[in-house]
Amino acid sequence: MALFLTLMTMLVISIISYEQAYAIDDFSFKTDVIYQIIVDRFYDGDPSNNNPFESPGLYDSSRTKWKMYWGGDLQGIIQKIPYLKELGVTTLWISPVNDNLNTFATSYNTGYHGYWTRDFMRIEEHFGTWETFEQLVAIAHQNGMKVIVDFVPNHTTPIKLNDPSFAEGGAIYNNGVYMGNYFDDSDKGYFRHNGDIQNWDDRYEAQYMNFTDPEGFSLSDLSQENETIACYLIDAAKKFLEFGVDGIRIDAVKHFNQGFQKNLADELYANKGVFLVSEWYGDTGSGTTHDEKVRYANESGITILDFDLNTAIRNVFGYNHSMYELNEALSRTDSEYKYKENLVTFIDNHDMPRFLSINGDYNRLHQALAFILTNRGIPTIYYGTEQYLYNNTSGGYDPYNRPMMDSFDTTSNAFRIIKTLSQLRKDNPAVSYGTTRERWINDEVFIYERQFFDDVVLVAINKSTSPVTISGLYTSLPAGSYDDILNGLQNGNSIVVKDGDSDRLVETFILNGESVSVWSFKKGTISSPQIGSVDPIMGRSGNKVTIWGQGFGSIAGKVYVGTVEATVSSWSDTKIVFTVPSCDAGIQSIKVVNASGKSSNTYDYQILSGDQAAVVFKVKNAPNTQWGEAIYLVGNIYELGNWDTSKAIGPMLCPEYPDWFYVVSVPKGKLIEFKFIKKNLDGSITWESGFNHIETTPVSETGDIIVNWQY
Repeated sequence: MALFLTLMTMLVISIISYEQAYAIDDFSFKTDVIYQIIVDRFYDGDPSNNNPFESPGLYDSSRTKWKMYWGGDLQGIIQKIPYLKELGVTTLWISPVNDNLNTFATSYNTGYHGYWTRDFMRIEEHFGTWETFEQLVAIAHQNGMKVIVDFVPNHTTPIKLNDPSFAEGGAIYNNGVYMGNYFDDSDKGYFRHNGDIQNWDDRYEAQYMNFTDPEGFSLSDLSQENETIACYLIDAAKKFLEFGVDGIRIDAVKHFNQGFQKNLADELYANKGVFLVSEWYGDTGSGTTHDEKVRYANESGITILDFDLNTAIRNVFGYNHSMYELNEALSRTDSEYKYKENLVTFIDNHDMPRFLSINGDYNRLHQALAFILTNRGIPTIYYGTEQYLYNNTSGGYDPYNRPMMDSFDTTSNAFRIIKTLSQLRKDNPAVSYGTTRERWINDEVFIYERQFFDDVVLVAINKSTSPVTISGLYTSLPAGSYDDILNGLQNGNSIVVKDGDSDRLVETFILNGESVSVWSFKKGTISSPQIGSVDPIMGRSGNKVTIWGQGFGSIAGKVYVGTVEATVSSWSDTKIVFTVPSCDAGIQSIKVVNASGKSSNTYDYQILSGDQAAVVFKVKNAPNTQWGEAIYLVGNIYELGNWDTSKAIGPMLCPEYPDWFYVVSVPKGKLIEFKFIKKNLDGSITWESGFNHIETTPVSETGDIIVNWQY
């Protein structure tokens, strides 16, 4: 049967042209609904790969040993694409598929999850082959879905620091060719040898030491400062692009240097318009690491998973906190993040208990789903949520938050809510591109409005079991009657909006208990261009960039980057593709002027100074610092802040005090000038003395620049 299905799949591929198979669909990721899949736990489409000869004995047919392979594979995802399409999924996010550890780590503990990569150039044999992967991407595209693949460049496989014989010793391979391991690394420098993380809040330890596991092993930490490793990882990511993926989710970005990450983004964006999202786990609310996370999201060209909003969602809907907490989280993150519409939102994932493990009330789950599906950011549904999938063993933590998918029912209320609101995200730009505005709130009720120019969506959520009288509610919806687009799936209401100016009064009504109501208005003819999204948000001259929105018209107009006109390669009413012209590096505003001469709103785009390298900047013998003070780097190019101390790079790290270092993404082969500064407790700046440091940056992917502090 599996062979028959594979042959049928190949037949489908053979009658699709290359361009059709690898076309990216004509809608932005911001209109998408992402579906996160743990490959091994979704569906077994090819039983022949359950016990492969390369790594025998790691499969558990009884599915009772939670850290062994259970049979899910790429072929299984292919077979369930019709189900996912009906659900309204427009992007698949699949867990890491690169070749993982070939043996047990500890007892019955395998790399079923995909996060213990041994060969970044091969597909894990339990999941399929590159051919199967190519089929998955092509068939997903044929069905209007994009594909995001998880990528794990922080580490390889489990090790024990005092036992080179444990597992595979952290070995790394290149398409089957042995490169080295953690214990034969003295002349290669592929790995960091700084021991295990003891203080997860220490910025140096978190980035330059090994992850540890409760079962007594570590994960061998890769050195992205090493030229061989940097090139290998960049090539591995590019290989996924060769097979047509539309996005890459980068694992554990808090735990390796940001210079390499920006360099990686630059290399990928120069290749094609790919969506990059990273996992910066935790650091919500405030503090140095939170500020560093925000700056990363704003400046790296890579968006992040929105753990800030996730915490508020789980608190409010899971633990019954006040709706004011949800509104505050929205307001705070909207002000902090420059590209808040790019943030990837979620209610749970593979690293935390599923929502139903913290609150088994289906109504609360439905409300949390409705919230992320109608709010800013790109919503992600963790596999099986639509089937109320969860396991409460040990509180539902890893691995019990990763049960086997046990149903593909299309009639559950969760399924129908996701399907309906997924369509809304495509139909009404207010949800995908709009601003968020609180319209009515108390501890149990939150009514918010999403608006993009004249397009409006109004959403009301009532957590209370009792109905609530809503009076004094204003909206930007035009006058008229509005039915709940969920058609009562979550006990919603209809409303009547009175005549008035831009803020119109909604007639007093009774908001049903435990309800979600969604009311939508989409304007018809759009006469002026309206930019909703620019993807990617960073690049260099010569890169291809896509503008999404509406009202561009069918006849080509002009695109400006700053004051420079760009070359347009395609133009439609909702999508424009152009080439970044030669411009000054920095933040430039993109503007569309349609054929009638009408101008759009603007959208900020980050232009780099050129092809980037990740360089270790190190200053020796810096001045003494007190707790709270630090050394920063500033220089004469955009990547170093253009001498603006408020944009200086840092705070730098000092494991060998008073020497400080930081890895920075800078243009290759460029003569630069720079200095180091100390930011004092009182806010003042202490500059180095003497002339500026003058260096030529490396032409390779990595390099070092080491100087002494000038007194």
